[in-house]
Amino acid sequence: MQTSGSTASPKLACHTFENYLSSAEQSTKALKLTTTSRSLITLPLYHVAGLTALFRALYSGGMAIFPENSHLQKYAPTHASMVPAQVELFEKIQTPMQLLVGGSAIPETLHTRLKHHRVLTSYGMTETTAMIFCNGIPLPGVTPFIGEENSLWIKSASLFSGYYNGREILPPPLVNGFYPTNDIAEVNENGAYTILGRKDGVFISGGENISPREIETHLMAHPSILRAIVKPIPHPVWGCVPVAYISPGLPQVDVKKFLEKTLPKYKIPHKISPIEELGWKYTINF
Repeated sequence: MQTSGSTASPKLACHTFENYLSSAEQSTKALKLTTTSRSLITLPLYHVAGLTALFRALYSGGMAIFPENSHLQKYAPTHASMVPAQVELFEKIQTPMQLLVGGSAIPETLHTRLKHHRVLTSYGMTETTAMIFCNGIPLPGVTPFIGEENSLWIKSASLFSGYYNGREILPPPLVNGFYPTNDIAEVNENGAYTILGRKDGVFISGGENISPREIETHLMAHPSILRAIVKPIPHPVWGCVPVAYISPGLPQVDVKKFLEKTLPKYKIPHKISPIEELGWKYTINF
């Protein structure tokens, strides 16, 4: 299964059937799926979030529904997994359902736009066989650990077997059974985790540390932006500068003016482009 490659080149993560079985068992308990649940599968099956959504539908003994108008009208889905870029699609479904949202930072407007549904947030990655936190709470069987500099480590039966380099499977870099996510997190008194950003995503621009996650969060506060990715690019004077990719595409002059209200000048992306330039696009229609 190919990783997202949002902070580096995509890798090929190797999973076992046990990984998917463990993920399905953990998430089925957290989402309270039963034999009467009807899960709408809208994410592509070549993505770990789409494949695990199908696995947990089968594991629960419920129904998996693929997005055709006749299926939606006949079976009335009760559950679905989605990414923020799909918000307009789920606004069209008026029958209340439970939506599991993940894959990127969550726009502030998403909960309002989907207020007729029950929205849950998820955290996970290809290496953990998708979701390991639901609304910040670790799934059953998932053991998180916060190490130095708030780095998040995970132990779970759903952890992948390693990366395939074209010749062999390289084992994952585990320490005492824990996998380093390279994410920065904090946990509150109720045991809920908040992901603060990527440990390896911070870069230096003109002597200043810049976190792409911070800029992405401010971009997602824009009422029209559904998804944002910020990356560094080389610069002859500053070393590196941030550039942003957003969905939907908007005039960069307007977006920069919006960011100038809350961010210092050196954190304003030098260029703002449509996210399609990265080759990322969800084209599922109901």
